Amino acid sequence: MNSTEKLTGFTRPGRYTYSIYRRGFGEGRMGWSVTRTSDTEVAVGFHYELGAEVIQETLTGTPENVTDELLHTSAEPFLRTAFYPSITPFSEEGDLTVGDRLALPSERGEASVEITGTVVHGDMECFSSTWRFDDVTRYRDYVSPETGLVFSAISYPSEGGEPLLTITLVEDRSTIESSD
Repeated sequence: MNSTEKLTGFTRPGRYTYSIYRRGFGEGRMGWSVTRTSDTEVAVGFHYELGAEVIQETLTGTPENVTDELLHTSAEPFLRTAFYPSITPFSEEGDLTVGDRLALPSERGEASVEITGTVVHGDMECFSSTWRFDDVTRYRDYVSPETGLVFSAISYPSEGGEPLLTITLVEDRSTIESSD
């Protein structure tokens, strides 16, 4: 994964839209457009709609500041899902391959994340990976190792059963800026 181009927060110019679901709230949409306004700042148009709640904001600042501000809204669990993919703990491990597995410290018992396969989304190859706590699948996502972009993710409750939260990318108009 090229860290200079990896999608983290609101760093990559473009437009992204996710279909979202949260148990107890139903289906909705979350999206944003990012425009670079300087070498260090971006303008982000953000839209979130779930149940009766609607957030429509335009924010300007560093990608970190904009991310921090939006993480203090009810969109927080969806933004964390989109911005912190399961392959993040592997970032220091070099090239990723199917079968890579990390055991991670957890206050709740044994935790691990494993790259379980590959899928193609559009023309981009993605890794599928699974987080487990005490051998129970809690989270599954599909992420591009090239960009860090989460194409789909599902979060499960600790007791198993129906998903708590899902996100699915329905629009990706990302742009990679060239460095002349």
